[in-house]
Amino acid sequence: MTALNALDHRTLTASGVPRVVRGEQDRGLTDLRRAQEVNPNSSLSLMWLALCEAMTGLGDAAKEHATLSLRLNPRDSWIGVAHVALAMVSFCARDYAEAARLAELAIQSEPAVPLRRAIMIACCARLSDQVRSAHELAVLKGFAPDFIASLFRGDFQVFRKPEDMTHLLDSLRLAGAN
Repeated sequence: MTALNALDHRTLTASGVPRVVRGEQDRGLTDLRRAQEVNPNSSLSLMWLALCEAMTGLGDAAKEHATLSLRLNPRDSWIGVAHVALAMVSFCARDYAEAARLAELAIQSEPAVPLRRAIMIACCARLSDQVRSAHELAVLKGFAPDFIASLFRGDFQVFRKPEDMTHLLDSLRLAGAN
């Protein structure tokens, strides 16, 4: 295995995200934090750091980094990553209206990302908006028919904290997504 270039924020970011997704939170977050140290003005590194922090239950840090990313580059083509990170933090905080608003922004920037739709479906279920929930579920199944099932099988852990993942799955059940 080759060593990472500890002075290249792009390499560190590209390494950190998959590590967190694979369950290597400590190593992944270390890479992402190092990327941010190397280039504190990289909105892209900040967005991905925020998303991974949201996944691992570090809501305050995720909110801080996503907000800074949005302030640094509000027109970044990856802006939806910051929005979905904020939506995930709001969802875990049980602020479903804010989470739905942010998930909508994330969806607008890139409509065919399954996680964004899943968060929206869960929020709509908690807000008792069955019409929107059913619509989002139909759209999601149209481009990622196995995504929700993969969450229930445990193939993909959106949240690393069991209580957050359980809350998401319970919300998706409430929407009739299981």
